[in-house]
Amino acid sequence: MIPRPLERGLRFLPLALIALTLTVTILNLPLDLAAIEPFDAYLVRAAGIATIVIAVTGLVAAIFVPMAYCKYGCPTGMVLSFVRSHGAADRFSRRDVAAALLLVMAAALYFKYDFLHHWVLRS
Repeated sequence: MIPRPLERGLRFLPLALIALTLTVTILNLPLDLAAIEPFDAYLVRAAGIATIVIAVTGLVAAIFVPMAYCKYGCPTGMVLSFVRSHGAADRFSRRDVAAALLLVMAAALYFKYDFLHHWVLRS
């Protein structure tokens, strides 16, 4: 069992990783996001130091907290839990409002900022 304040802080880690990923992608920063993906650590000769450190840290943490990486470090898991159905699918919830606001924000950024428009169309 981990202390409650630490658990609350760790719950923000996947959100921070998503924000980092979006920032790197939108600003086209020279950061290899694959280098922080722990699932490539089984390729020890090809994996980077950051990949191995994240994987080993996740495995050690899993000794004390089952599925520690999934709960506190996986941005994909956070996105999936955001869209997961918890029943009552007919009701309009805060998640629906948040998704709609993010969609409106993405559309506004796409149409307002020319550099984003060119960035999206260049691929």
